[in-house]
Amino acid sequence: MMAEREYVVSLHNHQDLTSFYGDMETPGGNLYIPNRAVPVHARRPISRNTHYLLTEQEAETIRHDPRVAAVELSLKEQGAEYRPCWTQISSFWNKSSQLSNTSVYPNWGLLRCTNGSQIPNWGSDGVVNQSATIKTTSSGQGVDVVVIDGHMDPEHPEFSRSVSGIGESRVNQFNWLSLTPLVDRGAAGTYQYAPYVDPTYADADGDGISDRTFDNDHGCHVAGIVAGNTQGWARDSIIYNISPYRTSPSYVEHFMDYVRVWHSTKSIEPYNGIKRPTIVNLSAGIYREVNITNITQVAYRGVVNSGPFTSNQLQGYGIYNADGFAQVPLRYPAAEIDIQEAMAAGVIVVGAAGNDHSKISLPSSDPADDYNNYFVDNTNGLQYSYYNRGTVTSAPGVITVGSVGATAIERKATYSNCGPRVDVYAPGTYITSSINSDSAGSVTDRRNTAFYQNKYSGTSVSAPQVAGVLACLAETWPNMTQVQALEYITLHAKQNQITATTGGPADFTDLQGSYNRYLCYVKERPESGQVYPKVNQGNRKATGMLYPRPKIYRYGR
Repeated sequence: MMAEREYVVSLHNHQDLTSFYGDMETPGGNLYIPNRAVPVHARRPISRNTHYLLTEQEAETIRHDPRVAAVELSLKEQGAEYRPCWTQISSFWNKSSQLSNTSVYPNWGLLRCTNGSQIPNWGSDGVVNQSATIKTTSSGQGVDVVVIDGHMDPEHPEFSRSVSGIGESRVNQFNWLSLTPLVDRGAAGTYQYAPYVDPTYADADGDGISDRTFDNDHGCHVAGIVAGNTQGWARDSIIYNISPYRTSPSYVEHFMDYVRVWHSTKSIEPYNGIKRPTIVNLSAGIYREVNITNITQVAYRGVVNSGPFTSNQLQGYGIYNADGFAQVPLRYPAAEIDIQEAMAAGVIVVGAAGNDHSKISLPSSDPADDYNNYFVDNTNGLQYSYYNRGTVTSAPGVITVGSVGATAIERKATYSNCGPRVDVYAPGTYITSSINSDSAGSVTDRRNTAFYQNKYSGTSVSAPQVAGVLACLAETWPNMTQVQALEYITLHAKQNQITATTGGPADFTDLQGSYNRYLCYVKERPESGQVYPKVNQGNRKATGMLYPRPKIYRYGR
């Protein structure tokens, strides 16, 4: 006689549980049920799964019942358990500015944000390498990430399902223009991704690399941090990509409408009855370049000042400039409405704060508040620019991310925007990730020497650290809203770990009123054992009354 073992029988529908219980647990039954009363090992009445003691032959028979989705040995019987989704061991968690052809330097933000505290003297000006093993218990399984940035080559080994870099890519090159009839009632088209490296394209900024190649390298780098299989967080997520740049062969300005429609038309997953979560990373902003000699007036904290102005005077007013030009971030209500509607539809949006060395203030009606600082320039007639309001990534509700530097004493990165509108800071200096091209400072990816890695710095690479952590969280909390995502990130961030200075606009390590929050990855699952789906979805209040209130027992009552 064959031995009985613990099997988990899974049904397609909850409605069939009662009839199935009756057939299994009484003598006799239909064609696919054993002709005996089958012992129940564990009943889970709110689940479509029930544990029975069966022989292998009985299990095979039950698999043919049309009510049954699966019959598999329990994890215990298989000798399996839930373990961290990925473990990474490295002797080269490296904070220097350089890569090496002889060593693999992973994204040091992975170690810092899982560790939760600074390692003494680890920094670009101290001990640049650390040896450590990190473990996570989530990897973005069942989650879609959308990188709104330049295009990554899906064949890059960083985006393979296997850490070996061999096999199927997780990049889904969705045809966004197929949604044009739903987005703006136009004709459907074909969205183009390639070429990823294009030396024939213009180099308008004169940096020696074509603008299309640079934009695509930027997007590839960001995607690697969000979801790369050695440099990223959400290593089992599916990666989507739409470019906001005019270098894209299929440029569309209202890219967020496409993302919203796509998310809204996702089907419900049969295995869990919910829609796959969407996490968006936007490491781009809208800027205008102004020659400082054209600035005729500055209104700073309620006082109007007349030009001409020196570079240092403008910096004292909080207008960062270099080589005679100021890069001015612009708010763009049309784009912000698109973002807000996407968030309302269930899309989670993370944005880079920007690299303007500047303060981003919260809305205020007080003329003396920095939010109302502006300057006037005569570049194209008189133009008024409010320069302490950030760009589209500062739209209400967006999770806005600043950058931390790589020095041993952790400070805000000098280039990073700051101020009360920045929600959280994350590692963003000398971060290793994937790129498409062979460019200055790059090294070949050891798994395929046709592809490359490089170190970049900027809030563009700190934002995807947050997006990656949220993609891991969405694996456990798939119904998370934008509000809950922001609450979670700020609630679990480590407080007051960034050494702040107080020198004002001309002091580039002054937080200028932003919260001192450092991104932290929290293991929502234990390193072994099953806890999905998470029962206590949502964030527990840190203050105020909590419901339901626990009953308090006192002696003598």
